[in-house]
Amino acid sequence: MGAGLGAISFSAAIAMIPSSMDSTHSLKWRLATNLFLIYPALLGLWVGWIRRSKTWAVLGVVSGIAAGSVFIALYGTIVSVLPLRLVQVVVVVPCVLGGAMSALLGTKTESWISGVPQRFVRGVIAGFALGFTYGIIFSQVFPMSLPEYPYFKFTPYPPTEPENSPVSAAWFFRLWISGTLALTISSALFLTVYHWSAGLSSARSVGCEPSVATPAS
Repeated sequence: MGAGLGAISFSAAIAMIPSSMDSTHSLKWRLATNLFLIYPALLGLWVGWIRRSKTWAVLGVVSGIAAGSVFIALYGTIVSVLPLRLVQVVVVVPCVLGGAMSALLGTKTESWISGVPQRFVRGVIAGFALGFTYGIIFSQVFPMSLPEYPYFKFTPYPPTEPENSPVSAAWFFRLWISGTLALTISSALFLTVYHWSAGLSSARSVGCEPSVATPAS
């Protein structure tokens, strides 16, 4: 389920970007914006499915969109103010996302507030697993994603050309292949850890809609 969530999210995010972008900087901004909205919303929907609750599904989608919107509003400021490289941003953002979504959508007790700090810390761990794994896989796969590999010159990500350079079809193709594979694998790991961080293993018995298996008493 985690792998499917990652593959769908990245494929949908990049499919919403026109192939005729005027610069690599604009393309990366559009891709980040789309992922900030799509992935947290699908994560919230998955939480509702795990809980077998339409209420939690709606709450999860709304929480995901809200968290993504906050990231979009702050993304430019974070990148411009903090001296972070791209790989570091890829790790920091999922850490905050994992902590926020775990605190908002996870609970092991009747009180939602109880255990919020613990869930947030565990969610940060889950987010680190997502971001770190994504960054490592993406940085290794991106140079190998052209059909001519290994016969072309090694070109690391981000590319050495200026940020305002036009986006070539080959560059766009490399981004789609490497990004989809990286998010598919890292999301599979993330969902496994997130299931623990949010306390969803016991969610069906707490805060969910009544189950048909519940005894009449």
